[in-house]
Amino acid sequence: MKFLHPTFLFALFAIAIPIIIHLFNFRKFKTVYFTNVRFLKEVKQESQSRNKLRHLLILLARCLAIIALVFAFAQPIIPLKNNVVIGEKAISVYVDNSFSMDALAESGSLFEQAKKAAREIVQAYKPTDRFQLITNDMEGRHQRWVNREQFISSLDEVQISPNSTKLSEIHKKQLDLFGKSESNIKHLYIISDLQKSNADLDVIVSDSLVDYKFVRIPSQTVDNVFIDSCWFDKPFRSLNQPDELFFKVNNFSSKRIENLPVSLELNNVSKGIQNISLGADSSTTASISFLNTEPGLFAGAIKLNDHPITYDNELFFSFQVREEINILLIAADDKQKYFKKLYGNNPGFNLEVMLPGQVEYSSFKNKQLIIINALQDISSGFQQELSKFINEGGSLLFFPSIDGNVESYNTFLTSMNVGSFAKITGQVNKVEKINVQNKIYNDVFEKLPENMDLPMVNKHLQLSYFSKSRMEQIMTLQNGFPFLSQFSIGNGKLILGATPVDEEITNFPRHAIFIPTLYKIALYSVPPVKLYYTIGTNDPIVVPDYQKTSEQALKLASADGKFEVIPEYRFIDGKAYLYVYNQIRNAGIYYLKSGNENIGVVAFNYDRNESDLSAYNDNELENMLTENGFSLFNIIETGKVELSSVVKQMEEGKKLWKLFIILALLFILIEILLIRFLK
Repeated sequence: MKFLHPTFLFALFAIAIPIIIHLFNFRKFKTVYFTNVRFLKEVKQESQSRNKLRHLLILLARCLAIIALVFAFAQPIIPLKNNVVIGEKAISVYVDNSFSMDALAESGSLFEQAKKAAREIVQAYKPTDRFQLITNDMEGRHQRWVNREQFISSLDEVQISPNSTKLSEIHKKQLDLFGKSESNIKHLYIISDLQKSNADLDVIVSDSLVDYKFVRIPSQTVDNVFIDSCWFDKPFRSLNQPDELFFKVNNFSSKRIENLPVSLELNNVSKGIQNISLGADSSTTASISFLNTEPGLFAGAIKLNDHPITYDNELFFSFQVREEINILLIAADDKQKYFKKLYGNNPGFNLEVMLPGQVEYSSFKNKQLIIINALQDISSGFQQELSKFINEGGSLLFFPSIDGNVESYNTFLTSMNVGSFAKITGQVNKVEKINVQNKIYNDVFEKLPENMDLPMVNKHLQLSYFSKSRMEQIMTLQNGFPFLSQFSIGNGKLILGATPVDEEITNFPRHAIFIPTLYKIALYSVPPVKLYYTIGTNDPIVVPDYQKTSEQALKLASADGKFEVIPEYRFIDGKAYLYVYNQIRNAGIYYLKSGNENIGVVAFNYDRNESDLSAYNDNELENMLTENGFSLFNIIETGKVELSSVVKQMEEGKKLWKLFIILALLFILIEILLIRFLK
């Protein structure tokens, strides 16, 4: 037991007052006259003993009453921990305002319970203490020390947020803010449902000077079915071609789901419904097929119906259907015919042909694919423009000439950090292997024959490449050299042949594999665009086809027209990169505008980390904290008593002054009863 005000114990000397009074009262004698005292001898002896006992009991009651009263003023406590200290405190409180806190419990949402708990906690401290509020939004206005009234005012403004922040990041920020506090008494509160997906306690390094208190707000809802993600198996959308959208559904519940309808909408038009079934605590992948009947921008959404957690029932996405792919062919007249036959008669391609020496570099910016066949020489200026084209996201398909200027080829390849052509091999070779794992062949072969007839070459250039990690062989010759290889460079790619497309040198242009290979290379030349972005991750939005022609700022506007924001944007390698930071708060479709013109569409979704509602219980939490080296921590239960009283007991110990007031009154009552009834 300790005393908050031990100086009051000097008042115990007041016990001497009733002792002195009683001693003087014992020395007083009274004369009583009797005619005959012979019969009172025994009664006198008995009365003296009883009086002496009565006076001693009264004296004891008075002394105990004084002791109890003095102890009450000294405020005795029973410490619940060994380091109870007095002084100004710094209290940092994290209130979890993520989507999982919107779940329901017995007395309302978890979020409202968390805010109520935070209010009760700060009420347990003195007005002179300093407080700091932090949420998943990590707002700058919350990252400062304030008084109690300012804290409560800021707490009232906190709302549910789409941001999902790891507990380790929150903890790091709290420790940083403690470093800016002048107080040496530091208390850190975590008020959360402690989801396992975000409460990464195993990576948190505790501070021995900080007293940790975990206030767990348990949820009654743990079941949730949601759409996790969606994707296309091809990076391009073709006009009047069937498409298939794949999606993944997760079932974080203990029961099986049967025939749950999942619908697909494109530009607010229903495109199909798929009924799915999946077991408990499992996931499944399904798809919905549709036809792209018109070009342009498309805003889509996949939807299901699940309660009570609804924020993840929709997944928004966007894409663009191109009317045609722009291709530039640079070749002499006699080296063009195979490409013209393949691309010239296909309405999905827009083929432009230029002769060597008549190339207009300004046309590169509108092309997705440039094909060079049997060019004799690559000038330094041409090399620079091709390099710029590739780095900005374009695709270059380069077939060298056997008798061309190999030195100029190597200068270009070396500048791209690809490699160089070593020498010409005049021996007949056959393609030995096709890399069917390459995406251009992912739907070409139903089954690959064992003895497949593959292209042959009479002679070819031997390629020595610098880095195998940057190169992927599409076709490999019997001598081990690549016949067709692909290199990722910047935002684009270079596809390099070992021979020209010339039937005198190779039968590749007449082979059956020629058409699907070059057709798919053209389709995959369209730069892939993300279907959607996640709110809170701050990934830059790439606008590859945007060319700044005016001073009008780019804007993002919601589909309903009620929200508009001007994001920061930068031009890097010919592309516009938008940075929205935390300006987008609501999931949905947003149109990218230049002035009043829609030049793009972007989809934003909430982070799915909050969709797994499984959380730590008290035993798991205590074990993890102990194993992770937390020396000072408490786990506080909510709902049974007010947190303010719990916190006060933990901070100051169990106060006993009320008990000693009651004891003082009790001893005074005993004294009165002794005086009145004990004669």
